[in-house]
Amino acid sequence: MRLDHGAGRAILDPFHGGRTLGTGELRALLKSVAGQDAELTPAHYAPLGNRDILLRLQNNIKLRLQRDGQKHRALAVVERMLIVAPGATELWREAGAINAELENLRAAIDCLDTAIALAASGDARQRIAADRARLTGRLN
Repeated sequence: MRLDHGAGRAILDPFHGGRTLGTGELRALLKSVAGQDAELTPAHYAPLGNRDILLRLQNNIKLRLQRDGQKHRALAVVERMLIVAPGATELWREAGAINAELENLRAAIDCLDTAIALAASGDARQRIAADRARLTGRLN
């Protein structure tokens, strides 16, 4: 959580008693969640609206469930996230991927069809369409 006061700014960890985090701690936290190649950017410090905060919290829950192998519950979280952000291409793609892991191939293809329709670029549509084609091949 970022707090601004005058010219000062502090980043607090609401999950650990509100302790202040320095740049090194933030970098380590990011790498633990997003992988060793992840780097802090100004976007990590940007203010978020209520919807984005809710999605971030739900994403944290989803990541823990996936890490623990609870795919059905992770899919339920993604589906709740889609209620809040129905136009989020990557969430539809992720719902497709989780459904595919669960062998819900028709549901996975439906999710990918939505992702293709929402994709902002031709490259993104092509990548998602390739995922869809692999799933369609598994149906036959």
